[in-house]
Amino acid sequence: PERRFQSSQEIARALDLFIKNTYPRKVVAPAGAPARTAEVPAAAPVSAPARPRAPFISFAFAGWVIVVLASVLSIFFVSSASRGAAPADAPQEDPRPAQPEPLDPAVFAGILTESDQRLIADRNYGPVLQRLMDRHQSERSATVKSVLSRVGLKLSAAAKVASQYRTLVATEKTPLIKLRDGRLTTYAFTPVPVVHAESIVDYARRSAEVSELDLAFFLIVDGEARAALEHVFFGRELRPECRAHLDDLLDSVLAQKRDAHEIAERLAQVKDRLPLSAAARIDAALRRK
Repeated sequence: PERRFQSSQEIARALDLFIKNTYPRKVVAPAGAPARTAEVPAAAPVSAPARPRAPFISFAFAGWVIVVLASVLSIFFVSSASRGAAPADAPQEDPRPAQPEPLDPAVFAGILTESDQRLIADRNYGPVLQRLMDRHQSERSATVKSVLSRVGLKLSAAAKVASQYRTLVATEKTPLIKLRDGRLTTYAFTPVPVVHAESIVDYARRSAEVSELDLAFFLIVDGEARAALEHVFFGRELRPECRAHLDDLLDSVLAQKRDAHEIAERLAQVKDRLPLSAAARIDAALRRK
């Protein structure tokens, strides 16, 4: 009888020999001679079955994976919480001191509403400028158009100064900002309405796009006419860029009630360097004071 393979290893070895054409063939013996049985190659040693992994090792590996995942998740949540926290330099509360006194309507020739003046006090010039431009387009009187243009010039300069302040203060690592209530902060994104005009001017003047005339108009719009004069005059001399707008500047600063006496005295010091019409306005203001 033919020999049957006893294991899968023997079958695999036999197939390998067959494919390589080295499988031993059965030889037919001559008559009368006892048939010789083909030699069967020695079976390959059967390797011992792999030892099953101990359950303890599987549980230990799973536990290690859980610990690693827990550590990663804890780090993620802690870092997210720290990013969401407010910067240390930010004010603890949003300081919104009392708004400055509404500007005297005479400063803007009486064409601004109370709502406009509130927006200007918050340094939100865009809506007011848009309304003035709409009115300018529909206005037929050349005189009124001229007044609207003069007011629009002041507000445009104030908007430019505020915009340059935002741009420049954002580039500082630790800016020193004075608030309207006198406190100091190093938080670069402090809302513009609560920043003191002094800090806004200090940063905006560093921009090449901002002139002394722009700073003067900004301070006039902001109700700081006394400080505005320091950008109109250099000592006792009128700054060149302010000469063409001298009448408008004088009308604006003299119309403000805040620091009216100090403003008149400052102008009295320089009136001999001004045209006669400007000196007459200053004399009239001094008589009223």
